[in-house]
Amino acid sequence: MKTNSSLLLSFLFTLMLPMLNTGTLAAQARFPVTLEEAMAIAQRNYPELKRDQKALEQLQALMGTARPNNSTQLFMAGGMVDPDNPATGLHSAGFLKAFDWPGTTKMREEALREAVLLGNAELELTNWELRREVSKAYYQLVFTKNLQQHYREKQELMSRLVDFAQARFEFGETGKVPVLSATSKQKQASLEQQEAQKAYDLAHTLFNNWLHSDSVFYALLDSLPLPSPTPNWYVNGGHPHLLKKQQEVRLAEAQIVQERSQLMPKILAGGQLQMINETLPFLGYQLGLSLPISRKAIQSRIEGAEKAVAVQEAELDATERALENRRRELTTLFLAQKNLLEFSKKELLPLADEQIRSAEAAYASGAVDYHDYIVNLEQGLQTKLEWIYNLRDYHLLRLELEFLSGRR
Repeated sequence: MKTNSSLLLSFLFTLMLPMLNTGTLAAQARFPVTLEEAMAIAQRNYPELKRDQKALEQLQALMGTARPNNSTQLFMAGGMVDPDNPATGLHSAGFLKAFDWPGTTKMREEALREAVLLGNAELELTNWELRREVSKAYYQLVFTKNLQQHYREKQELMSRLVDFAQARFEFGETGKVPVLSATSKQKQASLEQQEAQKAYDLAHTLFNNWLHSDSVFYALLDSLPLPSPTPNWYVNGGHPHLLKKQQEVRLAEAQIVQERSQLMPKILAGGQLQMINETLPFLGYQLGLSLPISRKAIQSRIEGAEKAVAVQEAELDATERALENRRRELTTLFLAQKNLLEFSKKELLPLADEQIRSAEAAYASGAVDYHDYIVNLEQGLQTKLEWIYNLRDYHLLRLELEFLSGRR
């Protein structure tokens, strides 16, 4: 019986061991990261970056298609052949080869080279957008941490409010209503704390979704930084959106040259081995030019390519104007947000802390009634909550301006 029990325990332990190991690994695969580390992880794993890299490699491989690919014709021919004696007359076997006019290959290469550069610009744009989204997700995650801290503080204050209200009720200083009101506010604060946890969990999930990693990461930063000195904001001349549009213009211009290459003649050269009246060998040759006699279709394609350049130039101009307008809009919002934070830090936050501290001490000593205490408490808490939201908005605006001006 003892042996059977030991065997059963060993069997159960064997079954549970993989689950225990899995739990341990999951617990270990949680790492704090800075924003720079998070961006590096995302850049290694992001599928769309890998897609753009493969597309760039494909364009690079197509560079070889600019080289001539003219076919060689092999033929047999005859002339002055007597039907009664087929061996007589002129018989020949030979080849005919077309060669590109000098410079034609370079005309085709230019468009392919510009296409490769456009692929590289698209890769850089995807990388820029990824870093921007990871940065926003990182700051949103830190923001939800601050929300959790705020609602924990609120929960503690409301719990003490219940204790104070209950004590004053037991001493006969107040009725039951303040106790009921304080209890309700405590439960509401508990619910808000749960909602803050849900917000954090969602932000944490979204942040890790951008990283595309098997490990789980969380923000090393515990709270949003205070505002820092403001530099001059401008639109970076090397902004990825601008570079992509500029490259699209250059590609369109190169495609005009590529279409014009169709107008270039081809050099024809060939050789023959001939037999005349059963006598060998005689040699023959061919030299000539292949010219595009009908040029209407080619000219139409050239005109279409020229129109495409005008379209791309208009899009580039629209992009430049849109980025400059975005800079003005963001700068206006950012400066207003910065002024709001400076006022809050100097005037409102110290007042909020004093309201909470003084009102709590006064209510605990019986110097103020429940209504005055709860009004001051809630005003102070609301001011501190607005500070957290305003600080989040400040950092998101600053991020947008930093990416716009090439500072990130």
